[in-house]
Amino acid sequence: GRQARYCFVTGSLMILNAADGASVRSLSSDTTGGFTLSWSPDGRWITAPVHSPRKLSRKFAMFPAQGGEPRFPFEEYAATPMGPIVWTADSRQLYARFLDNTRNQLIRLDMTTGEYTRVSDDLVNFWDYSVDRDGRTIAFNAESQHDPPDIFVRRDSKLLRLTDFNPHFANFQLGDVRTVSWTSSVDGREIPGV
Repeated sequence: GRQARYCFVTGSLMILNAADGASVRSLSSDTTGGFTLSWSPDGRWITAPVHSPRKLSRKFAMFPAQGGEPRFPFEEYAATPMGPIVWTADSRQLYARFLDNTRNQLIRLDMTTGEYTRVSDDLVNFWDYSVDRDGRTIAFNAESQHDPPDIFVRRDSKLLRLTDFNPHFANFQLGDVRTVSWTSSVDGREIPGV
């Protein structure tokens, strides 16, 4: 068998022989931490974070397991990949968590078309998720401005709250939470905050 390994010190992503640890092939020397490696169930792809061009953040890369140039399917999506990466059993879709300004977003990538879709727009924030084998059901531990995390399930396009772990929060008078932004005096970019 073979294993994919990432070395934090050198930034190397390589395929190793599981029996003796010998290197089979190197896939990248520019990977970084941030989320775990994820090998597609069909064995064709390995996802890993790589440095952004200025090495100030990271971006999502897909490396062909047999070697070759990586793909960057979220190149146009200005958000930071956070992981974990979850594949459907047939390797036709993958799910990835991104930090998009002040919110977590779960993104589904269709491996056939290359198109990606946000699947968590109606959740304020979530910290973990799980996807069933066919990709139709997703469980989240999600929170809102006024509620600590609870368990939600999305089946196809319907979102259902399964738990209410802290019902006493409904009695608390809490302030409003909203996203604000301002323009940087250094480079003119918009800076989001909460």
